[in-house]
Amino acid sequence: LLAYFCLLLNGYTQNTTLNNPDSFQAFKDLGSAEDKVEYFFDIENRYRNTSAYRWLGEVNKMLENSEEVNDSLAIIQYKILLSQIYYETGYYQKGIGIAEEIHKTKVDLSTKTRLYLLGVMDKTYAALERYDKQLVIRQEIRKLGKDVSLYDIYANLGLYNTAVKYYIMRFESTID
Repeated sequence: LLAYFCLLLNGYTQNTTLNNPDSFQAFKDLGSAEDKVEYFFDIENRYRNTSAYRWLGEVNKMLENSEEVNDSLAIIQYKILLSQIYYETGYYQKGIGIAEEIHKTKVDLSTKTRLYLLGVMDKTYAALERYDKQLVIRQEIRKLGKDVSLYDIYANLGLYNTAVKYYIMRFESTID
């Protein structure tokens, strides 16, 4: 039993680089901005071994390099990362300003990248209690095929009857 536990623990600790203390270095070593964005959003506890401010500094450097070579897609992707880091450090206004700037441009982004952007905007609008704007973002997320709830936003807006209607529609198969 003890040997099984040790093997299980060993397998768990070697799981993936997503929880690796060197995830910051692994992020820096990735080639494209798109790969870095995907990796960044997949990392659990990214600030466990490397501070948010170090991540912020590194992403800012990458953004500056992209601006020097005029790589417009990489610029947008690094700005999405900045927006997420600002959200996670409590600088909501700064983060949402960057995200809104990207969102207004209507640049043709991959669905996955657009969902990252909209996810950051959704969380930041919730933190800022801008539920009207959060509702618009959630509807846009829904148009991209992702199942998201709306009832919580309607409840936050004081539209309780609408919130109950959306809640029932979402969970009617589980309600007895």
